[in-house]
Amino acid sequence: MNQTECNRAQSGGLKGQRQALWSILFVLIAAASVWAIASQAQGFSLEGFGEFLRGASMPWLVLAFGCMLLSVWSEGRALLQICRGFGHPRRGSDGFAYASADVYFSAITPSATGGQPASAFFMMRDGIPGPVSTVALLVNLIMYTLSIVVIALICFALRPGIFRMFSPLARAMILIGCVIQCGLVLLLLLVLKKERLLHRACDAVLRFLAKLHLLRRPEKKRERLRTAIEDYRKSVSMAAGQTGVLWRSFALNLLQRVSLIAVTMCAFRAAGGAAEQMLDAWAVQGFSVLGYSFVPIPGAMGVADLMLMDGFGQMMARESAVNLELLSRSISFYSCILVCGVAVLVKYMMQKVRKNVQ
Repeated sequence: MNQTECNRAQSGGLKGQRQALWSILFVLIAAASVWAIASQAQGFSLEGFGEFLRGASMPWLVLAFGCMLLSVWSEGRALLQICRGFGHPRRGSDGFAYASADVYFSAITPSATGGQPASAFFMMRDGIPGPVSTVALLVNLIMYTLSIVVIALICFALRPGIFRMFSPLARAMILIGCVIQCGLVLLLLLVLKKERLLHRACDAVLRFLAKLHLLRRPEKKRERLRTAIEDYRKSVSMAAGQTGVLWRSFALNLLQRVSLIAVTMCAFRAAGGAAEQMLDAWAVQGFSVLGYSFVPIPGAMGVADLMLMDGFGQMMARESAVNLELLSRSISFYSCILVCGVAVLVKYMMQKVRKNVQ
């Protein structure tokens, strides 16, 4: 094995170790979150939760799972719309895999930092050029963030009383989340429109690394950066002319958020919640998304659970709120992570087999 192969093996080993550590941290935080929520009800027990599940409406539970799957499908379709607009059409199963990679790695890495690179990894292995993948994911992220802002407007317009129902701390987090999401949209648009700023920032990083003697052949790296930025600029220009594609991507991202939030509404109805309060349950989840969207914890676990408990605790008895929160998160988050993890594994194995055949 030559030095290059050794370096690659070491790099791959380090990445694998980091992923394993984040996975372990994910499990620990998940366990702590469930324990923290369960401990809020004095009479909570696994037997009682099992009885709660047996009494739930099966059709509404099936619909809740359907909404969860629809959310992943919608994100995948949004990405496919953008890629097709760039002249790189892919199958629906590919879109589901790209979205699954985003969901899965976003859940197990801080501030969802691993989601987009993981999606780009699979997209490029499918033959979509790097600059196109980058712009497609950036455009999709803008539409995703815009959809969260729209969800906030819907919640405030239709159910302002639900916002007032939250505790002062939760209300502050919701408002901070709104401000951060709006700021993120502006920042992403700036990155998308001003490729010179992106070039300068990346070039400054390369120069800094070169001064520290951490970068070999810096001029060659800077030349590659110039080529990549030029390809990026061309992809951005192409995206600007795809108005219909952008609108469809936004609509699909909005559907993704609405359907994922609807999981909680369906779980509420499955647990015997009143039909006239279903929109209240949807708003509780919608506001909660704003409140934990900026938290730098893998999957925002713990904070997301407490936000939901804060809202549901005002609508029903404490034990009922705990049962509903655990049911809702089990479908919208934990089951979703499991489904996406399997989809990512299947996609990786299929790409590996295809590469070996070629």
